[in-house]
Amino acid sequence: MREVHEIPKGMVQPWMIWGCLAELFLGSFVLPAVVFMFLKWWPVMLAVPFMVIGAYLITAKDMFAFSVAYQSFGATAKPRSLKYWGGAKTYVPR
Repeated sequence: MREVHEIPKGMVQPWMIWGCLAELFLGSFVLPAVVFMFLKWWPVMLAVPFMVIGAYLITAKDMFAFSVAYQSFGATAKPRSLKYWGGAKTYVPR
């Protein structure tokens, strides 16, 4: 049976919520402005707020699934013995 985790009433204070909102505001507006000042590249400036918000929404399980999918797109590693000597474990000069 799946457990339900709830935050007890009174545990989250209003200043915690305002802190999160302030951090999102700073990450969404100040960080792109600083990036734009130094890079002057508007795609980066537009992408930073989405990356900041995405960092809050993504979990470790999502990151693991993404890394598994990313690794599965690549070519599989093949041992050199299979490539050069037909799978022989040892190489004996002829």
